[in-house]
Amino acid sequence: MLRIIIGLFLTSRTICSNRAVNKKLLRSLKKKISLTSPKTIQKMSTFPFQALFTTSMKNYVTDTIQYMEVIEEYLLGFPLWWQKKITELTEIENITKKYASLKKKKIVLDRSSQERELKASLSEIFLKTETSYLGIRKVFDAIEKLALTSLAVFSDKNSFLEYPPGVNSEKVYLFVNKAKEVAPFLVNFLRDPKDLFKDGLENVEHLDYQQKLYCQSLYKLYYNLKSAV
Repeated sequence: MLRIIIGLFLTSRTICSNRAVNKKLLRSLKKKISLTSPKTIQKMSTFPFQALFTTSMKNYVTDTIQYMEVIEEYLLGFPLWWQKKITELTEIENITKKYASLKKKKIVLDRSSQERELKASLSEIFLKTETSYLGIRKVFDAIEKLALTSLAVFSDKNSFLEYPPGVNSEKVYLFVNKAKEVAPFLVNFLRDPKDLFKDGLENVEHLDYQQKLYCQSLYKLYYNLKSAV
């Protein structure tokens, strides 16, 4: 449902009471106005909603463009981010192999020392990895918000639209439609990335697998977005 309409309806009673508008008329308007059609824009842009409508429209468009920019930045920076991630995965894989080799040895004079060294290396890698995942969360949020964005607001029939340079209705439609398409894929990221770092050296093989799986899902998301945007 339109974020802007929800906001308008939540505050409409206050506006109408201030302007002495008949409450029955307001209830009638709510029933008659379609929340998903361009006609909503025209009706909500007239008295008694006009002042709030202008501000809400501007905020709605600005927020939508910001979500688009988050995705654009993600796509632009992903190749470099991915190279760093490959390096981290390789380091985790090397630790996994070293630990597996260490466990196979029956007699190791400095086993504890080697294990401490591997744990320290693993902690260092996880610190970098966990930090790199923090910025990804805002990308998920942007996709979710765009997937819920009503294209009716960005219809050419809406004369109140004002786009910044480089943005037009066609671009907004492209981003919103792609977000709606990839949004179901976000189910792969419901798990908090911090959960990937809870286990220690003893379960490093499982950690290695989970990290690779998560990164593969991120690459698929990038590829799906990049294919259209």
